[in-house]
Amino acid sequence: MKAFQQALLFLLSTTLTTADLMIGDQVCMTGFIMDNFCVERGTLLDNSSVTTMKNPELHSYHCLLDVGVCINSGYQVLGNKDPISGLYCPGLRIDTTDTNTVLAAGRAHGTTESDPDFFSCDTCTGPDGNPIAGYQATIVGTVKELGEGVGRVTGAPGTRSVVGTPVLTNVQVLDSMVACDPNMMVSVEADVLGNECLIRSSDSAAVSVAVGGADDVMDDASSTLESPPATAATTTVPPVINLPETTPPAAIEDEKEDCSSGFCQTTLTDGYTLKYKINEVEATVTMEVTYDGEAWLGIAFSEDERMGGSDGILGSPDTEIPQKYRLNQGFIEIMSPEEQTLTDASVEMVDGKTVMKFTKPLVEPDQIPISPGLNNMLWANGGVSNAIGYHGTNRAAFSLNLNFSGSVAPETSPLPPVVESTALKVGDEI
Repeated sequence: MKAFQQALLFLLSTTLTTADLMIGDQVCMTGFIMDNFCVERGTLLDNSSVTTMKNPELHSYHCLLDVGVCINSGYQVLGNKDPISGLYCPGLRIDTTDTNTVLAAGRAHGTTESDPDFFSCDTCTGPDGNPIAGYQATIVGTVKELGEGVGRVTGAPGTRSVVGTPVLTNVQVLDSMVACDPNMMVSVEADVLGNECLIRSSDSAAVSVAVGGADDVMDDASSTLESPPATAATTTVPPVINLPETTPPAAIEDEKEDCSSGFCQTTLTDGYTLKYKINEVEATVTMEVTYDGEAWLGIAFSEDERMGGSDGILGSPDTEIPQKYRLNQGFIEIMSPEEQTLTDASVEMVDGKTVMKFTKPLVEPDQIPISPGLNNMLWANGGVSNAIGYHGTNRAAFSLNLNFSGSVAPETSPLPPVVESTALKVGDEI
């Protein structure tokens, strides 16, 4: 597994270049939002058994947005997870003058719903079903300070120090499903040995930002994330923008293949395959998704090739059991216990691969039916992350021909891409 992780990091280092941030640059990054107090403390204030930089998905909205000592410490958007140590990289700090912007966006996204594992967020105003832990967002801002890493290095994975990270000002806090303009997009990745976290930008992107030039990435100009105004910061979370197509859709299976007499198989993308079988007597479908690496996996049934309104099955090796979710515009919500009808469901690591299996009824109340012939579907995965959340470019739409007893559906073209984001819960004022 370690050899695979190092090879993957080497591949990342060949497609990303170390960025030299400069004061005044406009940048965009998506990740977990964490208060600096819990970073420097080393463990979450509301759950001292949880290492802050290991499991930010367990950081409650309550701790993040209600507790004075956390609010007053300021916030940062974390970098990516180092697959060798399992610790997240320190990312980019948000200037304390923009704290109210973070609070407004986070509280609008969180919910006051209670959960047995977390304290409720007292100041959140989002609808029931929204996350209560693991707040993720897309942050756009202007570099104000370079930090001790001089705009290149933010520290080591899991560090409790925040002084190495650059500081952003005039920030916009957007939904994590909003894709960054490639001209502004940066990430923070651990180096091959996991010794330090480097600020990266894509080879095609200049860090010093010129607005525009994204027509080759977005089909619809209204779907690009424009550069923010240099003055006033926005405090609202806009509706989710449809993500650009970056992965070719999966091909439709042979229309004459009968997937009720045995498993059919399709390749969703390189290193990601789907096996499926119709159980006509039981009126169910059995699916097995295999991913070359360790990450959360997702498969969804869609009516219109879009994330919003789709029914997803998401699972992680950390939880071992996949569950059903409703995919909404900008967030996902787990279905009720009564709707968790999956059987023979599991997520496990097998020879360095993540394997998710489940059997699902074809037709269920208030859910998208699975029918003979072509079905619109979506796939996603976490890349190198086990924490169910933002998938980045690791997603697409595809059409799947489910032939029952040799029934043949008419020919149709492949579909373009899509999919989603999530979260968790946390503690009371201490």
